Amino acid sequence: MIRRCACTGLNNLEQASLVDVLHNEYGLTISQIARKLGRSNAWVCIRLGLLRDMSSVVREKIMAGSFPFRAYMYWLRKFTRVKARDVDDFVTAISGKGLSTRDIFVLIHAFFITQASLVRTQILAGNVEWTLRLLKEDFTNDCADGKQLTATEASLIEDLEGCRRYIDRILYVSSGKPLQGHTVSFTVRLNLLCRMLMQRERKFFKMIKDLYARSGQTAGSTDTVSAGSR
Repeated sequence: MIRRCACTGLNNLEQASLVDVLHNEYGLTISQIARKLGRSNAWVCIRLGLLRDMSSVVREKIMAGSFPFRAYMYWLRKFTRVKARDVDDFVTAISGKGLSTRDIFVLIHAFFITQASLVRTQILAGNVEWTLRLLKEDFTNDCADGKQLTATEASLIEDLEGCRRYIDRILYVSSGKPLQGHTVSFTVRLNLLCRMLMQRERKFFKMIKDLYARSGQTAGSTDTVSAGSR
């Protein structure tokens, strides 16, 4: 069926299961499988890799249709080798919620990249809809009590939100990547900017910690640790 028709009716995970059986139970090589199915060696390798990285928990949820394969393939798979238990817990928590792939991406970003403790706790507790509202909220428009932010308040929130976005982007794009092959101009400017940021590190994070501590003592705080000290 796979060999004769491009539209087999089998999803990628089902195709991967077939390739896995042919390879591991019947001993066919990757080239043999590719020839028999009329596919390339790369096609076979990709599907073998899918099952190798995927836990039984994730496989069960995808096969049951409660978690979209696309979300796993493009966003979640890269975390399986270093955070396998977290991946299982995350998939179990949000499966069957009827979420769009965009919403799942927002949750994955907050859970695995930003790693905010409040967000992780709420997702694992099953409070997914509340968490999505929190992550999508436009902080520059309205306060928790429904009052309009002042110009100064809105400016500070906007700057902090921009800072968070850029930090997340740099962590996501640059983490672990070597510098070989880059131009001399790029390396010099990178070194200079990093030095300037490090010079501001202590003062900046002292201010952030101070803002965090003071805001945690207010009635609108979402931080359970600070709230408990009121």
